[in-house]
Amino acid sequence: MRNAASSGQSALGRPRTIPLRGVVDALLYILRTAYPRRLLPREFPKRSTVQRYSYAWQAQRLWEKVPTCWGAGGREGQPVGRGD
Repeated sequence: MRNAASSGQSALGRPRTIPLRGVVDALLYILRTAYPRRLLPREFPKRSTVQRYSYAWQAQRLWEKVPTCWGAGGREGQPVGRGD
């Protein structure tokens, strides 16, 4: 049996139905285009879902850890990403 903590899911509550990749992609889309959340295209999760995850991750200070997880592959002053 897998440990809930190792899989990133909480042992409490319902199982996640929204893939986190879609939430992250939506947040990156918002940052890249500077569009408000209410104008998210339909291929992304609902804006309320994206907003809820965004606020939760901000409260956990997750975004401060992201650049160190990605590594220092970008140019100085440039964000590190997939290069799309």
